[in-house]
Amino acid sequence: MPKLTGPWIPIAAIGGFFLLLFVAFQVLNLEFFRGDPEQGGSATPIKNEKTALAHAYCTKSAIEGLHLDPERARVLPEYTAWDIGFNRYLVKATVEDANGPGRGKTYLCKVLDQGGSGEENWALQSLEYLN
Repeated sequence: MPKLTGPWIPIAAIGGFFLLLFVAFQVLNLEFFRGDPEQGGSATPIKNEKTALAHAYCTKSAIEGLHLDPERARVLPEYTAWDIGFNRYLVKATVEDANGPGRGKTYLCKVLDQGGSGEENWALQSLEYLN
């Protein structure tokens, strides 16, 4: 096998880079990576039955995460939710301890609806406290 010398080394490296890029784009363009377009999602906040269920599940998870007594935790009714596609929902809301009004914790929660109609069909993917 001949050895590459001189200007052939950078030319071979650049050619290899472009070949790798081409293969990577071909793999990423497969149906497996594209997902189902009907499972879209929304860039604007929405409120519907599913986001209300997501809010309820996220609130329960936030109360547990803050170690609040569920009897004393006050759930503020305002929330913002997004359907981010593929049965995933993002919820931003606030919970506070009834003994300390005005000291609410705002959280951002991502949940997955695994199908069905009960609370056990939701899975918490992430929960972050914003203040």
